[in-house]
This record gives sequence, C-alpha cells and structure tokens, in this order.
Amino acid sequence: MRMIFRLLVLVCCLPLAAMGRDPATVESFPQGELFGGYSFFFANAGQNGNAFNGATGSIAQNLTPWFGGVFDFSTQWHSGTNVTTFMYGPVFSYRHDPKITPFVRFLAGGVRGGVGYLNISKPQTTWGLDGGAGVDAALTSNLSIRIVQVDYVFSHFSGVHQDNIRVSVGLLYQFAFKK
Repeated sequence: MRMIFRLLVLVCCLPLAAMGRDPATVESFPQGELFGGYSFFFANAGQNGNAFNGATGSIAQNLTPWFGGVFDFSTQWHSGTNVTTFMYGPVFSYRHDPKITPFVRFLAGGVRGGVGYLNISKPQTTWGLDGGAGVDAALTSNLSIRIVQVDYVFSHFSGVHQDNIRVSVGLLYQFAFKK
C-alpha cells in the first residue's frame, strides 16, 4: 500500500508542471472525452480480498489544456456478486506531447456492493473516494488508447474501511477540439 501511495503522490506532481506552462503553447486540446473499457477491481486489497472483472466508463469535460472534470462509472462481478462505483471530480492532464497524455484525478462519490460483497447480507451503497493516474496514447486525431489507469478506491462498508485497487484499459474518444 505504501508503494502505491508514494506512486500516486509522485504522479500528482505532473499537474503542477502543466500549470506553469503558457496555454498558448498547446496547439489544441479536446473539450470532451468519452472513455470505455475493461476494469480489474481488487476489493479490500491486502486483507483477503476478492478479484472482480468488469467494465468502466467515463466522460470528461476539459476546461483548459491541463484541467477538467470527469464523471466515472464502473461495475465489476465475481462469484454472483458485484461492486459498482460512480464518482465525479477534477482531472489534471499533461499535454506536452500530442501522442502521450498522462493524467491524475481525484474523485468522490458512491460505491455500491451487491449481496455477498465483503459478506454484506443486502445491497448497500456507501460513500467512496478515488485517487488515480493513467496514460493515454493517441492512435488518430480523435481516438486514443488508455494504456493503463490505476485507481485507489476507498470505501466504507459495515463500519470498516476498505482499500481497493482498480486497473483499467480501453479506448478514449476525444471531441470538440479548441485552440
């Protein structure tokens, strides 16, 4: 867990570098991004957790080349139960290279566990926090591949907090470019 936390802190320094740049040096940036893909969710990492497979998606609005907001939704399944997350928050992107875009994000919202998730007896929804980072690589002017996105998802079921890890990959469609 410490290694993941240190990695997230290190990656969080990327937006600070982007903030100091003159926005005029960025030729253009997408005002909107639509992402969809596969996600692997490791529930209650380090505490006899379960591995879940599923899908994830997000929609982002970029207000500047380096700052925007993102709504993220994911759902994963394992052995007849599921876990779903729905969160919103800021995203910071570093658009120095038109082919590679690293980003960090900090989200807040909800986590819903189905019957059997972490031994709960009925479906429950609780609050959650998400801190993550990833890298997108351009395939065309509008289409990118999300090489990796790693998120630490904090949840709180049955009076106990859980440290969850989610890893995602997929395709990103970018639209409404602004100069």
